[in-house]
Amino acid sequence: ADEGYLPWRRAAESEGIRAVAAWPLQAAGETWLLQLYSERGNGFADDQRLHLIDQQLAELRRFLDDDARLREQALLAAALRMAGNAGFITDLNGDIVWSNAAFTRLTGYPAEEVRGKNARILKSGRQGTRYYRELWSTIRSGQVWSGETVDHDRDGLRYVIHQTISPFGRGERISHYLSLHDDISSQKAAQQLRELESGIDPRSGLLTRASFEQALAEACGGQQPFGLALISLRRFSEAAQAMGREMEDLIVGEMSQRVRNNLPAPQRACQSAAGEFLVLLDSDSSAGH
Repeated sequence: ADEGYLPWRRAAESEGIRAVAAWPLQAAGETWLLQLYSERGNGFADDQRLHLIDQQLAELRRFLDDDARLREQALLAAALRMAGNAGFITDLNGDIVWSNAAFTRLTGYPAEEVRGKNARILKSGRQGTRYYRELWSTIRSGQVWSGETVDHDRDGLRYVIHQTISPFGRGERISHYLSLHDDISSQKAAQQLRELESGIDPRSGLLTRASFEQALAEACGGQQPFGLALISLRRFSEAAQAMGREMEDLIVGEMSQRVRNNLPAPQRACQSAAGEFLVLLDSDSSAGH
């Protein structure tokens, strides 16, 4: 009835329009507008008609959400195909369902050859059972796992990657895992060279990992018996994290000092991981240990 709408109302009535209504429609992260026109003045006062409109709104919302999801998936697929980092997707069993060109360049496996095979074909044997148990426990719980992995390519040559595995699916249900690889072989080789040159890890005061591995290789090639011991504080160290990083560093630092003080010369030990120490012993007897 507002006089300001008089020209618009006359134009609408000339087209047979007697009523207009609009509903907000929130979908795909945006706010849309559904606007309807009726030839009857009471066209939107009928409960049954309003119920039908509510159904239309729900259908439109689903359509817009699905359309946005498909466009997002297409964009993600294009990005993964063109990515410089090697990547592949597996099902819940670890069987590869998709891989990109960078994965082929890194591993030598063409996409059609690796599809359907389990990701364990990349295992080099350098990681133990516990490593993979923790990996699978993390991603099956819906969390992202990240760490360094030594794999081997199609020809059996080893390489080092920084790997990130992300679980994904629709809603809360996990259906697949996305694994992205950053090849750090050259960086690790340079680090190993620096460690061999320095010999001592400044943080722990023990041998560097590379120097320890060199000492172990020499022991394996010699004629004298030797022992290899693992001192693990991992569970204790993980519990200490609840008390703060300072407490964790204090515990690991104390163990480093005890290993240094109690080993006879030459000290052949290294901190192999957070809260873990490897010790090379001259004797293979229990008394010697």
